[in-house]
Amino acid sequence: MRDVRAALLDMCAQPVSAADAQLCERAAMLAGHLAVLDARALGGNGLSASDARLMLSLGGQYTRILRMLGARREEPRGPSLREFFAPGEAAD
Repeated sequence: MRDVRAALLDMCAQPVSAADAQLCERAAMLAGHLAVLDARALGGNGLSASDARLMLSLGGQYTRILRMLGARREEPRGPSLREFFAPGEAAD
């Protein structure tokens, strides 16, 4: 959890505001809870219905906090599937 918090704080504009610090703390806590649910989901019994709903809720909250902190998706590194499978460009 400390690593997540540190990475999020590094991502923020410096100096980090009190609000951003609180968002980073909340995101780190959510990441910890999501990791526990991930482990449960990958275990032999999977997730109960209530755990699955909790995971969806926490995942949405985590995503919203990351957006509020300014996290953005990186640009794709290669061609899209549409470009890759474009007609007329098949390999010989």
